[in-house]
Amino acid sequence: MSNFNVIIVGGGLAGPLLASGLLRKGVKVDLYERLEEHAKRDGYTIRVSQPCLQAFEDCLDADAFDQIKRRMGHFEGNQETTPIWYDYRMKPLLNMSRFSTNYHGSSPMDRVVLRDTIMQKPVKYEMIKTESGQEKVRVWFQDGTSADGDVLIAADGNHSRDRQEEVKEDDEDLDFDNQTASFTFSMSLPTADCPPDILERDTNETWKFLSEAIPDWHQDYYDKAKFINCGHSRDIIEVVRGQEIHTFRPRAAVRPSLDWRKNVRSPQEPLRGHPRVWLMGDAMHAMMPNRGMGGNQAMLDTKVIVPFLERLNYLAKKTGSVSEEAIGVACDEYEREMIPCSFDRLGGGEWRNETHHGFKALFGKS
Repeated sequence: MSNFNVIIVGGGLAGPLLASGLLRKGVKVDLYERLEEHAKRDGYTIRVSQPCLQAFEDCLDADAFDQIKRRMGHFEGNQETTPIWYDYRMKPLLNMSRFSTNYHGSSPMDRVVLRDTIMQKPVKYEMIKTESGQEKVRVWFQDGTSADGDVLIAADGNHSRDRQEEVKEDDEDLDFDNQTASFTFSMSLPTADCPPDILERDTNETWKFLSEAIPDWHQDYYDKAKFINCGHSRDIIEVVRGQEIHTFRPRAAVRPSLDWRKNVRSPQEPLRGHPRVWLMGDAMHAMMPNRGMGGNQAMLDTKVIVPFLERLNYLAKKTGSVSEEAIGVACDEYEREMIPCSFDRLGGGEWRNETHHGFKALFGKS
């Protein structure tokens, strides 16, 4: 019997789906979730794309697959429901119905259908040697407990703590009281349209820039005459006048090179890019939540990743253990298939080349 063990961090949609697929293949799996046991996810839906049905069919048994299909709505793929992108003047930028042969319909689904939780919070991981000399990955949790496995799968989204261990990132904490903030203002503008010193401007100067940045917006979003006659922008802009506005450069997913692990790993930081830590879903290719495309792509990743882990499990049965080299080869093959598919499917990355500045204000009391 194989002692190969996979640890999955993330019990949203893709994590449990991957766990189900691996269990069906006879691979031992431990699934962990950061959220509390009774965290409410009811009411959230996802537009499931038709290709995800193949991932469901591959990873779930027939009864579970049929149950999911029964709980899904009607698949929509006609011109009326195909997404259309508009600019701020309501001018169509891209109508996906023109590419109907490549665009798949979608169906609404409750997000709790695939959710399964185990209540522990991952903090960090390390590589250890067992008494027999085998290398394992040990995941530590906030309560001081740990779990050992051969491969750690980070399926915990774009705020993945395992990804932060894997890839060094600069992060900035926003100073606000989330217990009292009850209103949120958010706006994003291309960096090219922002003053070079926008990050250094005070609140009043930032507000003035934002109020002057939208005089040509479509009337459905903005009353131009009101701006000209009264000297202020839309109501929401006026509401945040005087509030502390946080200006930042949003983190954007960029397509990594296929040898990114080699580039980030060094003797000084041996854990970065370690082949025993695999990334999937938003932990690798973060997406905005519109229509649940990040969730769709994460579930499609499960279809790619299962065969490689199944192969490693077979190797462990045959030889008694799996070397870092063998896991590295499988990880490399997985990413060489997953990265091009994911980023090509999510738009080829062209729109990501335009950097943006974000503006947020949190105010009011609950």
